[in-house]
Amino acid sequence: MVKLCDDLRKEFDYVLLDCPAGIEQGFKNAIAGADRALVVTTPEVSAIRDADRIIVLDEGKMVGQGTHKELMKTCAVYQEIAYSQLSKEELENE
Repeated sequence: MVKLCDDLRKEFDYVLLDCPAGIEQGFKNAIAGADRALVVTTPEVSAIRDADRIIVLDEGKMVGQGTHKELMKTCAVYQEIAYSQLSKEELENE
């Protein structure tokens, strides 16, 4: 986790990491490389659709970044997550 944070820190002012809620060691691992931490977690696409920037990680690697609309066009991992949570109609009527 420290290496991941160091790599991302070179490119971004802020690094947002997700860890399993309620799992203490997961949280400790997630913040191990942080100088400061602001923790926002959600498994729900509907809760982050209006975010200015979403970073998509897959197995510890960044696979996409952008807004919800951008990621729906460019990131297969994000699309898979979105379609698993929301209906096609909900996603198309944004």
